[in-house]
Amino acid sequence: MLVQHEKGIAKPDTGKDGVDDFGSLEYDTAIELAGVGRFHHLITFICGFTLMSCGFDVNLGGYIAPTASAVFDMNSEKIGLIHAVFLAGTISSCFFWGALADTFGRKRILVPGMFLDGVLLLLSSLSHNFSTFIVLRFLSGFIIGGPMSLIYTYLGEFYSERKRAKVICFVALAMTLSTLILPVVAMTVLPIKMSYKIDKWEFNSWRLLVACMAVPSLLSAVLLSLMPESPRFLFTKSLHEECLHVISKMFEMNTGKDRASFPVKSFNSKQKVELIGPGQKKLLSSIVYKIEIMWSQVSKLVKPPVLNTTVLCTTVIFTNMVG
Repeated sequence: MLVQHEKGIAKPDTGKDGVDDFGSLEYDTAIELAGVGRFHHLITFICGFTLMSCGFDVNLGGYIAPTASAVFDMNSEKIGLIHAVFLAGTISSCFFWGALADTFGRKRILVPGMFLDGVLLLLSSLSHNFSTFIVLRFLSGFIIGGPMSLIYTYLGEFYSERKRAKVICFVALAMTLSTLILPVVAMTVLPIKMSYKIDKWEFNSWRLLVACMAVPSLLSAVLLSLMPESPRFLFTKSLHEECLHVISKMFEMNTGKDRASFPVKSFNSKQKVELIGPGQKKLLSSIVYKIEIMWSQVSKLVKPPVLNTTVLCTTVIFTNMVG
C-alpha cells in the first residue's frame, strides 16, 4: 500500500495493453521517496573505486610488458599476446556474466569477481614462466569482464530513472582516472631496484607492480560486500519485502529519519516480474534462455536502422583505444 503520494513523483504508467503497471509505478515512487544523500554518495564512491580498479587491470599490460620481457625472454609477438589474451578473456565472458547477474544478483557477481581478480593478479605476480602468465592474464580478463560492465547496472538501479544517466556518466570518469593514477604508480614502483631469488625464480619490481594492483581489487570486493543487493533486482525477482528493506535503509541514511517513517509500506501490484521465461524454471535453462535473449538484442545492433550508429560508436571507441 502506498501511504504517501507526492505530485511530480508518481504518474500512471500505462503499458501497451492499456493496463496500468502499478507495481512498476510504486517501485519508481519508492526510489524517488528515498531521496539522494549519504547512501548514494557512498555507493557511488564504492562503484567508482571498483571501476577504477578494473581500469588498473585493463591497462596494466602496457606497463609490465617491457620489464617482464627480459624475464620471460619475450619478443614483440609475445608482448602483443599479453594484451590480446586479456581482451579476449573480457570479450568472451560478456554474455556469461550478464546471464549470471540476472539469475543470482548483481552483488553476488561483483564481490566474487573483484576478489578473484585480486587473487589472479597476485598469482600473476608469482608466475614462473610465460605460459602460466598468459593463462592467468586470460582468466583475469575473463573475470574482470563481469564487474567492469555490471558495476554500471548495479549503481544505476539505486537511482531513479531521471538521475540514472547523469550518475553513470559521472562514475565512468573513474576509468579515466585509473589511466592517470596507474602511470604514477608505475613510475614509482618500476624503478625500484629489488631482487629476491628462489632457484630460477626472481621477484622484482614489475612483479611488485602487479601485486600492488591486486590491492584495489581486493579492497573493492570488501567494500561491495558491505553494500546491499540492487533493489531493482530484488523487485524483479518479486522479493518485495527485501526490496523495501533496502530502499527504506537508503531513506534512513539519506534523510536521517527512522526507516519506520518511510511512506511506502508494501507493493500493491500482483504482477511478478521474472527474469526467466515461461517454462524456464531450471537454473541451467534459465541461464541459457537469458543468453539467447541477450544475443537477440545484440544482433539488432548490426541491422538497420541502428547499424550506422553502431559503426560510428565502435569506430570512436576503437580509435580511442588505439590512441
